[in-house]
Amino acid sequence: MSKILLPVTVDIPTSSYFALSLQLSVVLAHEETREWYYENFINIYMESHNNICFTDMSFGMLCRYTTVFDYSVSKYEDTMHDNIIDRVRHELSDEQNYAYLYVDEYYISCKEAYMSSHFHHQALIYGFDDERRIFNAIAFDKSGHFAKLEYPYDEVVTGYEEAFKCEPKT
Repeated sequence: MSKILLPVTVDIPTSSYFALSLQLSVVLAHEETREWYYENFINIYMESHNNICFTDMSFGMLCRYTTVFDYSVSKYEDTMHDNIIDRVRHELSDEQNYAYLYVDEYYISCKEAYMSSHFHHQALIYGFDDERRIFNAIAFDKSGHFAKLEYPYDEVVTGYEEAFKCEPKT
């Protein structure tokens, strides 16, 4: 498959914590889960982080959504021998899963930190286009707005690898 786009929306409550906003962009894009949001969601959750290089999403922010969708967590160690482009493409096309990907935004050209500062942050990958060699992502754009962005494959490879080389004290 050379191109796929899973449903997402950037029309979400502006008070949402960023990591929750990524999940809400999926929940609110599907008619069958939109009703769940209006009946169940209250945004009062925060999580303490012991490791700034990787937030373990297997408990906490994502678990509140298990009544409307399933998820699994792959740590860097689980994917370090895989080609991250192929891995994400497989999840999107074969499994119809979204990917929640951490990258060092220093290497991502559509980000404010591009070539100026190392900033490790997540994005929701909801599609790809092999002809253009890009992933479709939701994250903050250069102006700080929650938006649909394009992450070039070569930048994702470098940004993903570099995101897990950070020193905990930096």
